[in-house]
Amino acid sequence: MIPGTTAAQRLAVALGVTADDLIFDEDERGPSDELKLQFEAVSRLGPNELHLVRELLDSIITRHDARRLFGGAAGDEASP
Repeated sequence: MIPGTTAAQRLAVALGVTADDLIFDEDERGPSDELKLQFEAVSRLGPNELHLVRELLDSIITRHDARRLFGGAAGDEASP
């Protein structure tokens, strides 16, 4: 457990909210409205399709993080 989180956890439990609700603004951590609609559609997919979506998202996020950490521009779309 991270030091100092006990009080936040207890407060969140007492209020019936998440720790994120205590710390972040309402839409600070959530996806955009457009992505929310896409995630809702994805939630209706079968297990095989859902697995493929997760793999695709993981690979895109990993690629973005690698570019950010090791030099390339994260938004560089020049190479697939």
